Amino acid sequence: MPLSWRVRWLHLAACVCLAVAGVMPAAAQVPSDGLVGARVAEVAVVLRPVPPDPQVARNLEGSVRKAFGVYPGDRFDTARLEFGMSRVRGVTGVTAVDAAIEFAGVDGLRVVVTADLAAPRGPKTLAQRVRLVDDGERLVKLDLAFKGALPISGNQWFGNGPTLTEFSPYGRFTGGNGPNTAYDGAVKVGMAAAVPVVKGQRPLYAYGHVTYLVPAIAGQANGTADAKIGHGFEEAYVGVVGGGATAAGTAWIYNVSFGAQPFCIGGAMFLCQVASSGGERAGDFSWPRWTAHNTLRAQFRLRNTTVEGFHLESNDFPSTGTRLAGVNLQHEPGVGLGYGATWFTTIESSLRYFFPDGSEQTRDGMRGLHLRAAYTPPPAGGAIAKAEFGRQTSARFAMDARGAAVEGGWSFGRVKARPSLTYRFTATSGDDPGTAEFERWDLLSSGGDIDTWVQGVLLKNIHYNSNVQMHRVLVRLLPRPRWRFTSSFSTFRASTENNLGGVLATVPGRSLGRELLIVSEYTLSRNLYVRVTQGTLWAGSGVRASVPDPVSSPWLVGIASLNLQY
Repeated sequence: MPLSWRVRWLHLAACVCLAVAGVMPAAAQVPSDGLVGARVAEVAVVLRPVPPDPQVARNLEGSVRKAFGVYPGDRFDTARLEFGMSRVRGVTGVTAVDAAIEFAGVDGLRVVVTADLAAPRGPKTLAQRVRLVDDGERLVKLDLAFKGALPISGNQWFGNGPTLTEFSPYGRFTGGNGPNTAYDGAVKVGMAAAVPVVKGQRPLYAYGHVTYLVPAIAGQANGTADAKIGHGFEEAYVGVVGGGATAAGTAWIYNVSFGAQPFCIGGAMFLCQVASSGGERAGDFSWPRWTAHNTLRAQFRLRNTTVEGFHLESNDFPSTGTRLAGVNLQHEPGVGLGYGATWFTTIESSLRYFFPDGSEQTRDGMRGLHLRAAYTPPPAGGAIAKAEFGRQTSARFAMDARGAAVEGGWSFGRVKARPSLTYRFTATSGDDPGTAEFERWDLLSSGGDIDTWVQGVLLKNIHYNSNVQMHRVLVRLLPRPRWRFTSSFSTFRASTENNLGGVLATVPGRSLGRELLIVSEYTLSRNLYVRVTQGTLWAGSGVRASVPDPVSSPWLVGIASLNLQY
């Protein structure tokens, strides 16, 4: 069968998989995991049964919210969710509690906390059985998780894999054009615990979390086709959390933690994918690593405003020894608006910046500023607006790199399936050889999910989130609270033809490509998330002119993956 027909067959098969996903749970692509680092857009409380006295119901709902301790604007974290549920079990009158994860109207997640006020019925579920101690004050539980991904690729690397992966740390691609398949999975086991240290009106809890990760892959990855297995600690951190209320009744919370833990800020323009997978680490498609080393977080929240100081060491491969510290401010007024600002400095790093004259500098001393604002409409629908700006300078040499994003659209909340349509433009600077300053944007640990700073699920393998301009149109449907369908079409151009530091040192033609992405997501519960992704990337003139073999067909991928967490 000729290659062109094989590729067309793969494209058709992937689309059929997506059609099936629309009527039955099946799915997932995980290098962008729709739950990791996702913003909590809403926290809803359901009392079952509802107390007949409205004042009693309001007071009880307030007690549940205070005990749960997760608020709009927070980042989704399964351990924090479990700790919050455990505290809710200690609320007078609550006999059992559960939490469900749904998709919010435009983006982010909706957490639904159900507090039972009657005696629980039925046998224990697995989620209940892994909680070894849970008496409303103390929590000791097992942490069991599995991530799996089944990718099918066609015309991988546009048939120029040996050239495009010649210097890749994840191994050189020498496989055929496909269809190629891999079997990728990761098992994680560990324990989490939280115990009260101080009780009363201003309680203080100590908590800890440790997990061990074993990822493995067999089949044709984006690098070598050798079977690989890795292992090592993933989460390993301890912390304290406490809070209270002012004389006027305004709630305040503090949370200090240290160790290996996830960390994501804003729209993930700077920091989110603080760990890397692939190569000898395995996990190329399941992407199970999300924690940075020696992460110190000191957070204080007063009503809708959060201030956080942080320090972390990147968990990248190959290691750049990047260590940075900074401060983050986030304000969520509660009317759909959100504002944020982040400043950080790089204390240490061996990552190199390359100049056109052959000289080099390193990342240490790089400073970053990130400003952002967003408006998300209520469930009834309305305008969508987002804006971000970032600037990078250096304390050691002349550097002025800039990045920005603007997005606008509309949510049709009263229409069936609650569709939304947005247009997004992003730009990150490249280094201009005609200036003395270094202007190439340092992607750092940017990423997030498909509607933030993932600049092309496939394109990012060839052209990272630097020296690139993207125009994207995205359509999203929410036919059910736990179903979400997303389709986007993006075009990419290089900001400058000089691309030193990327896969392609120069881009002889600034058009990089066009990418079509279709994603189907489903959350059965807080424990199970499934996803199907189909991506098609057409190479632009800048890529076609940089590889030796002609490019006549798009690069295709279909990935079904699953995320199971207890």
